[in-house]
Amino acid sequence: MIIDGNVGIGTTGPGYTLTVNGTAWVTSGAWSGSDIRWKKDITPLSVTSSLAKVMQLNPVSFDWRTNEFPNMHFSSSTQLGFIAQDVEKIIPEVVITDNNGYKGLSYERITPILTGAIQEQQKQIEELKSEIKKLKSCPAN
Repeated sequence: MIIDGNVGIGTTGPGYTLTVNGTAWVTSGAWSGSDIRWKKDITPLSVTSSLAKVMQLNPVSFDWRTNEFPNMHFSSSTQLGFIAQDVEKIIPEVVITDNNGYKGLSYERITPILTGAIQEQQKQIEELKSEIKKLKSCPAN
């Protein structure tokens, strides 16, 4: 089957190639293209800025306003995540705005920032371990 245009599930006006209002269940996982042959202008993230960005993020729990937006088919269970407007101030590359001004997050795109933050913390841990080792090896004054 070939579909020329956008496909919507739970919506009559899909704004993207695939728009799903509601939940999607994937049994085998979802994949994002990442082959180096598709990429250019590759620049490593600054590990030193990743931790600072992560420290500014405000993780929250929330409930969707299901009664006010029934066509969105939001889950009725309590959710965990971030507020897109807050994240946009820190990591604008992971936020998108739809045709109606509503914002969405690509949680998978936050992973490289989290990885950089962990690497930065590990570097700090290794430096502290080395300093502690030096202090322990010094004779008491």
